Amino acid sequence: AIATVKADGNTVTITGVASGKATITGIANDGSGKKVTIAVTVTQPAKTLTISGPEKLAAGKSITLTAEVKPDKTTNKKVKWEMVTDTKSVSVNKSSGKVTAKASAAAGAYIVKATTTDGSDISATFTVTVTAEKMKTLKLGQKSVDLFRVTNSYEAPTSASVPVTIAGGNADCLTVESSNKGV
Repeated sequence: AIATVKADGNTVTITGVASGKATITGIANDGSGKKVTIAVTVTQPAKTLTISGPEKLAAGKSITLTAEVKPDKTTNKKVKWEMVTDTKSVSVNKSSGKVTAKASAAAGAYIVKATTTDGSDISATFTVTVTAEKMKTLKLGQKSVDLFRVTNSYEAPTSASVPVTIAGGNADCLTVESSNKGV
């Protein structure tokens, strides 16, 4: 059932039970045959809103944030995005959550806000840290490393350190990847 109906004298109370649409018809019980019909739409409002996505953004680049509206049965999960801080050098697309930092954006924390559009007025904020200077060079101290297991035991792992030299930029923007899925 979408809604329940309770009649008490000249008053009818309609209570939403689940999201959806229903048509409710009232028929006069005086023998006149008169009726009245009302269309009812029941919506599930948002209760919570959570924002996720990359926390770091290089100047001159973009990232996309994601808004999760709960409960799952929420009728309208759309949100409106806006910048809380500095709208000149860092901006957010009002409908997609795409955050863009101009190349001239200063390094620092910028706050993005999402607000539900279903009338519940639930909002959340997310801090994006912009790194202003791009890396100029990135060099490894060596191109490969050979590791040998000195015992037959798997309890004695081997490892090696490879020095990395960064000129300009911020080491926080460095991501290490391996071509070996097991590493």
